[in-house]
Amino acid sequence: MHSPEDDRGLSRGDAIRARLHARRSLEPPDRDRCRELRWDFDKIILLADSLDFGRTPASGFDGIGIYDNFIGPEQYHPLARAASERELLFSFNVNPGYDEILQEYVAPDSCYEPRPFVPPSDPPLDFERFDHRERAAELSTGRIRDSLAATIEAQGDESLSNFRRGFFLVYVNSFNEWHEGHAFEPMKNEADLTEEERFYGYHNPRYGDYRLTALSNALEPYASDAAGWQRRYPEGPGAREPERDRA
Repeated sequence: MHSPEDDRGLSRGDAIRARLHARRSLEPPDRDRCRELRWDFDKIILLADSLDFGRTPASGFDGIGIYDNFIGPEQYHPLARAASERELLFSFNVNPGYDEILQEYVAPDSCYEPRPFVPPSDPPLDFERFDHRERAAELSTGRIRDSLAATIEAQGDESLSNFRRGFFLVYVNSFNEWHEGHAFEPMKNEADLTEEERFYGYHNPRYGDYRLTALSNALEPYASDAAGWQRRYPEGPGAREPERDRA
């Protein structure tokens, strides 16, 4: 069994996920609960944050919606194909990478290890340096552009389940999860940080709204082809049922 003592050194979110995983591993499949939930809505699509292509459909989910920013855009298409082979829908996020706030105090017996900056940098970044913070912003901008392109490309593949069933979903990860360093919500410009804020070693670059700007710029080519997207998905982003029996 999983106990609170096992959570030492984990972030609050990781600890919650660990407990949920331990509890769910002892439960029967969730298909009945998913089926009951469908009675409350005219149409509902249930996505699991899981890459277990056996357990996901067995538990009654329609597809996968992956939250993990450590799954890079280069993996989106292969994973979309794997999901499609099980007649699962899929959604992969657009994200700026990962740049978590480090724990200030780590207990001597903790297993805590800081997670790396994503996308990776060679040489490693030194956030004490302004030019390295600007380099981090450049890498983050590239991840926004690449992840958006990859998820749209995968969903536009006519051979995969999303296109066949008329389903399209792209979500942003995230708007304000500051502790994991992937918030799109604008931060302060580097020049506007107070002395107290600088003491904590914030990674703010020159322009605090660069992520929203990058996302807006990356979306422009797709927004200008709105008519094309309407032709591809005339019924909107809902999903048609697959030809197989889902009972």
